Amino acid sequence: MINKPYLSVIIPVYNKADLLPSTLIDIDKYLRSVDFEYEILVINDGSMDNTAEIVGKFEPLIQKLRFINNNIHRGTGYVVRQGMQEAVGELRLLMDADNSVNINHFTQMIPYFENKTTTKYDIVIGSRFMQGSKLIPLPSFYNRLLSNIENAFARIFLLPNIRDARCGFRCFSDDAAKKIFNITKINHSTTDIEALVIGYKIGYKIKEMPIIYINNTLQAAKLWTYCVVLYDMLKIKVWIWMNRYKFNN
Repeated sequence: MINKPYLSVIIPVYNKADLLPSTLIDIDKYLRSVDFEYEILVINDGSMDNTAEIVGKFEPLIQKLRFINNNIHRGTGYVVRQGMQEAVGELRLLMDADNSVNINHFTQMIPYFENKTTTKYDIVIGSRFMQGSKLIPLPSFYNRLLSNIENAFARIFLLPNIRDARCGFRCFSDDAAKKIFNITKINHSTTDIEALVIGYKIGYKIKEMPIIYINNTLQAAKLWTYCVVLYDMLKIKVWIWMNRYKFNN
């Protein structure tokens, strides 16, 4: 690649053959309209369905699409770390394969990175739980309750003032991505929280912004998932006490 792209879009995938095509089409439509250089990275986490075949069919059709195909399933955290380290963009946008947050939200993120607001930020994250956000459709009362408990726990013990620590739509500056994902340890979905905690501890400025979130009711999280996340947050807290992340090195 001759020029360093302004944006790298990173999409971790695991058994998303049914959802990925429409996501790639939307991303391609948006990026064809922009005036900056970009790349799209799809990282396959050892999918058991035909995700790899689907991406292979899209490679000749979508400009600047790169595919990293892992044959072994290692977890979301592993492939997110891999994608962030493989990416070369000045900004690195992480998206969910189900397109729950449309890429056109990235336009709203740009001013926060370019010092066009009162503060220049290093990390900008979509938030489902701040004024101006919309969840379509609303999740069940049960899932809202569990999400509230999860986010309250994160605010109290790890991330003060962050309303939504787990939304998958988030963007990192080049410098923040390199430093944060060089020391993340968790190989599954709690890496969402871990990455923000590391960024916060290093001293990066984090901005939340409202989003429109399309809620996939068929993929509602189970109670066990929330229990794992709470346990992982305790591990992160202990690792910080033990200086396992070595923030200052």
